[in-house]
Amino acid sequence: MNSEKVSICIPVFNGKKYITQAIDSALDQDYENIEVIVCDNCSTDGTWELALKYHNNDKVILHRNKSNIGMYANFNHAAKIASGDFIKFLCADDTLAKSAVHKMVNMFHRDSRISVVKIYAHDINTEGAIISSEKFRNSGIAKGKSLFKQSMLTLSNKFLDSPSHLMFYKNDFLAINCFPTTDSYHGWGNDMVTFLQLSKNSLVGFIPEHLLHRRIHEAQYTARIYSSFSLLFRANLNTINMLKERKAIGPMTRCYLLSMITLITPLAFLIKRLWRSKFKA
Repeated sequence: MNSEKVSICIPVFNGKKYITQAIDSALDQDYENIEVIVCDNCSTDGTWELALKYHNNDKVILHRNKSNIGMYANFNHAAKIASGDFIKFLCADDTLAKSAVHKMVNMFHRDSRISVVKIYAHDINTEGAIISSEKFRNSGIAKGKSLFKQSMLTLSNKFLDSPSHLMFYKNDFLAINCFPTTDSYHGWGNDMVTFLQLSKNSLVGFIPEHLLHRRIHEAQYTARIYSSFSLLFRANLNTINMLKERKAIGPMTRCYLLSMITLITPLAFLIKRLWRSKFKA
């Protein structure tokens, strides 16, 4: 029997096209002690009606907000509903490999100082075909402080990546007040700021296996940001301001990051646009 409970949280807004695939992959885990929380942010496309088909499943908890509370607030609400020891977010257009949760929990058991565990992803298109695979940038156990410093050099979250990649302790997430709730196109660094906070003074476990299928499509949050240079610049600026507000960086680091985004944002914009253009399908 698996002792620790894992809450697989699926926040969603207008995710009708892929929501059942996400829920089914969560329920198909070979780790028994799970709950699957679907937190619908007032969808208007029939997402909620599809989710209701799971209402008789004892492992599924369905919640629908009375109004749209914003993307990151919806993530936070899903975590607060959770009763598990661990939080495993799953974006509503992604899916997990059958052994993902089990292997992530086992990684936590390797060292009590691990606060975050990461898996890697195959990128898939709208039809589910694999179009690329993440490189294993890290494996085993790494110091969070070292990852934090590397991330600050480039204002990059490639070491920890997206909510779907990670698992962490629920109490740790609540202790840092969850995700900042800045939304619109200015808030894409919310998860980066939070994950760096979670791992800064502890260890991070990396599993060098592709246990996540991350869907690439034009309706994605990040795709909308990369559609405009000004949106990308403001997103980077907002990330720096959130790091400052949460006292994760000092004045010198903030000045360095402000100078850096002025120089690298144009290059990052062009590279990402070219990369994403290959995957339109």
